[in-house]
Amino acid sequence: MPHRRWPPARTNLSPGSPATGGRGLIVIIRRMGFWGYVAAARTPDPAALGVAIGAVLSDDDLGGGWRLFQAEGKGDPGRLARSIAERTGAPALAAFVLDSDCAILAAATGPGEARQVAVNPQLLEDYGPPEDEELLDGAEAVAALVAWAEAAGFEPDPDAVAAALDADETFVEEKLTALAEVISGAR
Repeated sequence: MPHRRWPPARTNLSPGSPATGGRGLIVIIRRMGFWGYVAAARTPDPAALGVAIGAVLSDDDLGGGWRLFQAEGKGDPGRLARSIAERTGAPALAAFVLDSDCAILAAATGPGEARQVAVNPQLLEDYGPPEDEELLDGAEAVAALVAWAEAAGFEPDPDAVAAALDADETFVEEKLTALAEVISGAR
């Protein structure tokens, strides 16, 4: 399967063109999925995270002081998770979503280390995952997410976390939401 890094393209074949049988045709190919961040943090003041998150597209109250953000941008989700954790003084999750197909999910308990998990790792291979970073999957990913959840004050069921990571969702954002619900005990 080819890498999906190409930018949107536009082809315009004018009327009279032999390629269109003289009828004319405009073909526009656009990226249909979301590219950007999804982050979860415990904070009473979402505006305080503006510097860390950037242009916030959505901000949902998950209850218990937790908020789920969707924001434009690209880059290192580990850095974003650490920055959010440092600003809030609480554990944070941040995922960089690639075309709604897959994500790199970072779990940080403070400004130090963030463990990174491949969400839909088989699809992430199509995009060329970061070569210099360790991305966890399988049992290691489940263990890292359970440890993060416990540090955040949750008591997740490891089997439910594994099932959420393995679920077959159309969009990776749905999987990230389900994973957040399982980790927090909301589901």
